[in-house]
Amino acid sequence: MHSRNHPKLEPSPDGHDDPTAIDDALVPEISVEQGRHVASAAAQLDIFPPATLTPAATLRDGWQPAINAFLETAAGRGGRPLAAPTRRAYYADLQRFAAFALDRGLQQPDRLTVAHLVAYRRDLFPEPEAPPRASQARAVNAVRRFVRWLRALDPALPSSDEIREAFPSCQAPSRPHPGIAPAERRRLVHDVRQGQRKGGLEGNEEVNARDAAILALVLGLGLRRSEAAAVQLEDLVEDAGGQRVLDVLGKGNRRRTLPVPDDITGIFERYLELSSRTWTSPGALLVGCGPRNRGWGITARTVYNRVRAMVKAAGVTSKVSPHGLRGTFARRALEAGMDIATLGRVLGHADRTVTLRYLDQLQTADLADSMPGFE
Repeated sequence: MHSRNHPKLEPSPDGHDDPTAIDDALVPEISVEQGRHVASAAAQLDIFPPATLTPAATLRDGWQPAINAFLETAAGRGGRPLAAPTRRAYYADLQRFAAFALDRGLQQPDRLTVAHLVAYRRDLFPEPEAPPRASQARAVNAVRRFVRWLRALDPALPSSDEIREAFPSCQAPSRPHPGIAPAERRRLVHDVRQGQRKGGLEGNEEVNARDAAILALVLGLGLRRSEAAAVQLEDLVEDAGGQRVLDVLGKGNRRRTLPVPDDITGIFERYLELSSRTWTSPGALLVGCGPRNRGWGITARTVYNRVRAMVKAAGVTSKVSPHGLRGTFARRALEAGMDIATLGRVLGHADRTVTLRYLDQLQTADLADSMPGFE
């Protein structure tokens, strides 16, 4: 096993990792020794390195310039730029692919052959009979798109038909994140509300008010953890009728507008009061509370950690993530009679089949009130 030689990071004033601290380490051509690990480091740091390609660069400059150039030009659904999390994931997948090629002496992408693709797919799927994991399916998609992009620059590389045959696409089985039972949800909400009056998990009233706001975003509005962390105060406005609404920037850079119920508005107002802010203050809704990061927006990782702390404190035994609470929101919305099309819009799904997965979580008893009957 290779040793991990990740570059040392210096903390930024907000307490987050500073992307500029590792840019110089990512610009050079990756080595066989470090190639497998630089991607995981980038994913853990929640960053994407800036492109280093110059107009004069060619495929013969090596893997790193080609990967950066591909990610600069790659587009998602509808021609929109790839969302930042997708770019980071693709970057990690392609770094692993490049490390595999370098291990076999392939220093430049313009020497790629069908045999390399076949060998890498075998390496990617050590158990070919097992259902693919979501990370494997994404890696296949990233490599296929990257190689097709290379082919457009150099017709001598494998053709589209050869890519399809040597590196067929796959799809991971759909597995919605487990939610929590109604009794557990009520206990979780009750404990957080009680904590607001008693100083919270850490004896800090402001931290607990922020926890309540996090819970309101993921369990009350169904946001992803990345979306919750990205909410800005300027995204929370009043419509013409005086209703507070939230403008959400979701996956694929798709925007959706959600009405904010009065009880959730009250949770936000309490948090703003305790953090000495107002609706018109600049910056993120969820901010750091410590001496080093006060006022700086928190990360999606912090949202995850706070949810896990709240769940544990409430005595919920199942391992529930923010996405699990989002699934709980979806299940409750279906139980309340929300149709699939509307739920898909609320959750920000581009594909309705993703929304349909939540139907599988409903129990027979949950469906009883929705049955039309004979009369």
